[in-house]
This record gives sequence, C-alpha cells and structure tokens, in this order.
Amino acid sequence: MQTIKISNMEANNIIRKCVHCGFCLATCPTYQLLGNELDSPRGRIYLIKSVLENHHFSKQSIVHLDRCLTCKSCETTCPSGVEYVQLVNIGRKLVEQKRPFWQKVYRYFVRQFLTTPILFNPIGLIFRHSQIKGKSIKPIIKIGTVLLLGGCVQPILAPNINHSI
Repeated sequence: MQTIKISNMEANNIIRKCVHCGFCLATCPTYQLLGNELDSPRGRIYLIKSVLENHHFSKQSIVHLDRCLTCKSCETTCPSGVEYVQLVNIGRKLVEQKRPFWQKVYRYFVRQFLTTPILFNPIGLIFRHSQIKGKSIKPIIKIGTVLLLGGCVQPILAPNINHSI
C-alpha cells in the first residue's frame, strides 16, 4: 500500500510537468506508425492520469501502454523535461495487477523463454535470420572505441550483424 502511494505521488509530479505541447508526437515511433493519439506519449500520459485518478482503464488502455517501446525519444524533445519512461513504468505496474490471469502466465513464459539460453538457443537456430558468417570487421583508422552489445537473442538469430560480408 505504501509503495502505491509513493508511485502515485511520483507519477503525479511527472504528469504535472507535462504541458501537452505535442513535441513528443514527432519523435514517437508508435505514434508515427499508427497515428493514434493514445499511442503517443501525450495520450499515454492521459491514460495513466485516468488510472491514477479513478482507477478506470479498459483492455484497450493496456494495449496502448504495452505498445510503448520505452525508447526515450520523446524525452529528448520534451521542453518540460518530463521523465516519460519512469511514468510509463509506474503505469505498467498499476495495470499489471489488472491483467487477466492467462495473460500474466503467457507473459511470464515468454520472458523466461527469451532470457534462458538453454531454452531459446535450439529453437533460435531453426529460425536464424542468416546462415552466413563473414569475417570480422577491421577498422582502417582507429579513431575511437565502439561498444557493440550482442543482446540476448541477436547472436543466435542474426550472427552477421557484427561481421562484414
């Protein structure tokens, strides 16, 4: 109960920073693709505000929150400095409690499957994006250092991403 109150206070502070200017719409990939206001940061802020005020949300509200990629591109264009990703995480925690049981089970198993190499790797090899392995990329001139993170499924599904052809 105490953490819910703290989350509500945090969310309220973040929501109050938003001036609803719409700058975030230009950088949000889900809004650009779908064109729906509820699939934009501004629309999701309204949804989370509605959840916090009267605890009302529909199955469609859950879908709109799930579509957020948490890429933070909206945060880079926000003139008010809204910490949008933090707000979405609070909203997702509130909504997670209201998901149907079967959806919670499904999401749990997908998360376990993708993050457990002993389960994912054999199946990932079957659906591999590319079979060709090229030689490693060797820079001509070393100007700086680049860190490439392999990710959890990338080395199995697309091993060529970090190699030249």
